[in-house]
Amino acid sequence: EVRAKLSCVPGAWPAIWMLGKDGDWPIRGEIDLMEWSGLENDNRTVTSAIHTEAFHGDVQSAPANNPQWGDQQLEDLCTEYHDFQLHWTEDYLNIGLDNISTMVYQKTGSTVNVWPFDQPAYLLLNVAVGGTLGGAVDPADLPEMKMQVDYVRVWQKPQSGGSPTTT
Repeated sequence: EVRAKLSCVPGAWPAIWMLGKDGDWPIRGEIDLMEWSGLENDNRTVTSAIHTEAFHGDVQSAPANNPQWGDQQLEDLCTEYHDFQLHWTEDYLNIGLDNISTMVYQKTGSTVNVWPFDQPAYLLLNVAVGGTLGGAVDPADLPEMKMQVDYVRVWQKPQSGGSPTTT
């Protein structure tokens, strides 16, 4: 869970995401808890996505009952802190915003091309400037392109009995 506040400025591309530890992209897997696009965005919509070798980028072949993308709209997205969450199990990834599920990606097979999520992943928080989803950049807006992070919390199942731990 990451509690953060975005500054929604045209040209910015803030993201909270995870990237599998081993392998090349997309076979290593990517989990986008949140991306905001400064490219013609309405300042209310964030997107969540799952990228695997079978389903990534512009590939639209993900099964309808197992979505690869999810969107959420909030009136105060760019002015208040929000909780971006991931519940990661052996069988599904549930991405949420403020305790509301925005998408669930189910494990549909055991091959790495559809489920590369049996390995550790790096958590990344960044604000890209420009690019595919950032769009045109006005240099005067650069000081406003930031993501304020209140906290990052990670819970892990205990190895043998006991309560979950927080790090």
